[in-house]
Amino acid sequence: MPKDDVLNVNSSSNCCNKTSRKNKVFFLDVNPLCYKGITPSLHSFAHWISLFFFEVSLNVPIIAVLDGDRANDYRRQILPSYKANKRKTSSVERFSRSSFSRSHKLVVDVLQKCNVPIVKIEGHEADDVVATLVHQVLPTGYRAVIASPDKDFKQLISEDVQIVAPISELHRWSFYTLKHYITQYNCDPQSDLSLRCILGDEIDGVPDVQHLVPISVERRF
Repeated sequence: MPKDDVLNVNSSSNCCNKTSRKNKVFFLDVNPLCYKGITPSLHSFAHWISLFFFEVSLNVPIIAVLDGDRANDYRRQILPSYKANKRKTSSVERFSRSSFSRSHKLVVDVLQKCNVPIVKIEGHEADDVVATLVHQVLPTGYRAVIASPDKDFKQLISEDVQIVAPISELHRWSFYTLKHYITQYNCDPQSDLSLRCILGDEIDGVPDVQHLVPISVERRF
């Protein structure tokens, strides 16, 4: 993507300065919207982005965030096993990724024509960038809404941070707030991060803390 079309983390404050009259800003996690299940789908993107514009964001400013090139590099420097089980792909998966790469330009083109600024940081996944941007805007007095189906964002929820997620079964976006989190888990969102650190993530190749019984750990939280 040309540099002129991408904003880096340091320049994200410039985006937010343009929205100084607003008390809320949306951070749109784009990549998950481009899939139906595990299959790349422009139709899925078109469906969810249209609902998002017309039923969710309305006149509130939006910043779209995409995975950077070699997005896993930073995390793999810290943990070489990160997503190691996903590195070997079948010919079908490679074809799907190639298809998504071609569709990616269309996704970017749609966002640009809708005047949505795009943030894409080489070597970093979109969720890391979203978390960074959220922490940057909160001290300036904004409330942040993360538009994503990624449950890992729950650890960021607070009075000033909400999630709005696409719900396929309901064919609509649904807000998830601190009140929803406490009702569901009866604990503080910071406990979500602690629990994930203890239990690890087998799918992403993140090891757990050894010699702990998962059921007893979950009960403690």
